[in-house]
Amino acid sequence: MELKEYWKPDVKSRLTADPKPIQKPAAKRSKHPLQMLYRRVRSYFIINTLGILFTAALLFLFPITIVQVLLGFVILAQLWSAKRTFYLYQKIQNALSDEKTGMLHLLKQQLALILDFIKLEERLTIFVLPFALAGGFIAGGLSGSQKSVTEFFAEPTIQIGILVTLILFIPIFYFLTKWINRLLFGHHTESLKQMIQSLENHTETG
Repeated sequence: MELKEYWKPDVKSRLTADPKPIQKPAAKRSKHPLQMLYRRVRSYFIINTLGILFTAALLFLFPITIVQVLLGFVILAQLWSAKRTFYLYQKIQNALSDEKTGMLHLLKQQLALILDFIKLEERLTIFVLPFALAGGFIAGGLSGSQKSVTEFFAEPTIQIGILVTLILFIPIFYFLTKWINRLLFGHHTESLKQMIQSLENHTETG
């Protein structure tokens, strides 16, 4: 057999052979700040809903009036947070699907949504954490000591312990929340502010 014939392609077999499936590259998660915020708000809403159910279950596990009052405040704050989160979630959905807005309006909308979410997390830390910490401290202390509420609070060490817990943990969690938000969205918010300022100045001079 000649070398030329040996390398001659089999056209018929190529036409009839099953084509190889084209492997599509794995879809990557979008790193667009608004998409990141969308996913985070969605996760935040789910976690918040589970937190409400968990806190409601604790009401039945600890039939202690003061603990139930504190947990009631926690549930109210969680419900308020869930409502605000869902409202923010809908606003982000609308922003992602809106393709007809101008550049300046779009940038301002992105900045407002991110700042709204940051403010929501910080408020939740301030208003929910004190009640949650105090309720947990009291529930754990009463369960372990087997004392009445009056006897439990009569001890100066308990009063000091609750105050120290609140004074220590609230600032820690608050500044931790601010640091995480700055890490995730700080650079983008600053860039948005600069672009908005630049566009507004251009509009005024134009």
